[in-house]
Amino acid sequence: MGARIFGIPLPLIAATLVANVSGSLQAGYQAGETLWRSDFTVRECAALGIPADVLDAKGGKSGDGALVFRLERKGNRKVVVRTGVKVAGAFLVEAVVKGRDVTRGPNGWNGPKVMFPYRRANGETDNPQLRGVYGTYDWQTWSSVKAFPGQGSELVLVLGLEECSGEFQIDSIKVARAVETEDGAEPCEVPVDPSLPRGKFLGRHNPD
Repeated sequence: MGARIFGIPLPLIAATLVANVSGSLQAGYQAGETLWRSDFTVRECAALGIPADVLDAKGGKSGDGALVFRLERKGNRKVVVRTGVKVAGAFLVEAVVKGRDVTRGPNGWNGPKVMFPYRRANGETDNPQLRGVYGTYDWQTWSSVKAFPGQGSELVLVLGLEECSGEFQIDSIKVARAVETEDGAEPCEVPVDPSLPRGKFLGRHNPD
């Protein structure tokens, strides 16, 4: 008769799990067409309407500009960037970032922020974001595959520090169409130094 769980044959459960995982964003992806990119130079920040007080004109990995968010005490320092670009389906986000003495927030979704909220057809808001890293670390690339369902949404970025303190710099952000690979060699989440504490990632968060 074979093994069963709650009366359901185990082979059927296994097949269902495989099908679900295969259809999720845990598959391998690589960057396709670039949909949007900014190196946060003075000219780009002016065009995007980013306040000058979070711009270091000579900062960044290559010295051509970076966004810098500083808080001595726990609080919020964020900017909203409207790109004007509509994104649908799976996309790959890459952010080159650096942190100094970044503290943890009270919740897993708080901390250094690279977030791209959108509104679903039913009116609910989703807030996918890249997992933040706390502490002090040199320039590194955070990367993850996300997806906007249905007809998609304008790409809006929320960047900065949320309910935490420290210094968080963003050198550049690139958004590209995600192309699934046959061998799945490219991970959904690019790992960073495992010795650094990581925030708990919540792909969905509806704030009060």
